Amino acid sequence: AKFGPKILNAAVNSLKLRQDNVVKVVSELLLEIMKHKDMVVIKERDIARILSQISCLLDSMRNISSREYGSESFSSLCELVITLVHRFPKQLYVCIASLILTLQKLFCFIYSRTYELEELEVREAAQNLSRLCEMLLGHSEAIKKYIFVLILDFVDVLAHGLDQVYRKMITPSIYILLDITSENEMSQLNSLLDPTGRALFRSFYDGYRKQHVYRGT
Repeated sequence: AKFGPKILNAAVNSLKLRQDNVVKVVSELLLEIMKHKDMVVIKERDIARILSQISCLLDSMRNISSREYGSESFSSLCELVITLVHRFPKQLYVCIASLILTLQKLFCFIYSRTYELEELEVREAAQNLSRLCEMLLGHSEAIKKYIFVLILDFVDVLAHGLDQVYRKMITPSIYILLDITSENEMSQLNSLLDPTGRALFRSFYDGYRKQHVYRGT
C-alpha cells in the first residue's frame, strides 16, 4: 500500500511512451491496481489523468499511417475504460467530459483505421467497443446529455462514406448510444445536422427502430 500511489503514477506516465508493446503491459498493470482498492485509493484526478493519457495515446495511434497499432492495443484500452466505468462510477461522474472525449477517440480510431486493419481486427475492436457501450447503459442519466456528440461523429463518417461491412460492425454500439439518448438530446442532435446528415440519420434511425430491441431505462 505504501508504494501504491507511486506505482499508479508510474503506470499512468508510461502510457506517454506511445509504444505498442508498452500499451498492453501498462494496461494490465493498471487493471491489476484497480482490482486492489486496498493497494491505492484511486481518486477523481487519477481517473482524469488515465482518461487523458488514453485519449492522447489514441490520437497517436490514429495518426500513425502504418499498421503499428492493431486491435490488441485497442482492446487493452477499452478494457481499461470498462473497468473504470464498472469499479469507479462515482469518481467517473466528476470526469464526464474526459470520459466522453475518450469514447470519441475510441470511435474515431475505428473510423480512421478500417482501411488498414484486417476485417477480423476491426470486428474484434468493434466488439470491444460494444461491450464498453453496454456498460454505459447503467449510467444513462449521467451521460445522456453528451452522447449526441458521438452520434454526430458517426453521421459525419456516414456522409464521407463508410464501407457497409464496417458499418454493420459498428452499428450495435451506435444502437446502444441511441438507447441512452433521450428525446431532448435527439432534438438537439437533429438541430445540429445539415440536410444531408438528417437524411442519413433518418435512414439509420429507421433501421434502429425496426431491428433493435430497446435496452435503455
